[in-house]
Amino acid sequence: MTDWHSLQSRLPLLDRSRLVHLRQDLGGEVVQRLLSLFIEDIRQQRKDLVQAFADQDYVRLSHSCHSLKSVCGSYGVLRCQFLSEKLEVAGRRGDSEQVSAMTPVLLQGLTALLEEMTNETGGG
Repeated sequence: MTDWHSLQSRLPLLDRSRLVHLRQDLGGEVVQRLLSLFIEDIRQQRKDLVQAFADQDYVRLSHSCHSLKSVCGSYGVLRCQFLSEKLEVAGRRGDSEQVSAMTPVLLQGLTALLEEMTNETGGG
């Protein structure tokens, strides 16, 4: 098992304390709307990542990962933030072996995140 794989598996998908702090700071209704926007953003970015990977467009993949890294960090999505950062670097280096290994893991994490966040917001 590679170092990044071992490290990511120890990170929680979602740091729920971040959501608690957001609710305390902004209020439940505002956070609910933000989370709905976050879910839509993640869905679109996941599609973009899938397409960039399929096209072997590592520049686009790196840009997508950079954006994912930022948005995941804002909401305490630690595992996907970590993977996005590592995949961004691999894409910039043109490291096809690492990109091929990491992309499915990040996509799996984003899918799990979308399921969890949809449940969190009560949306469908």
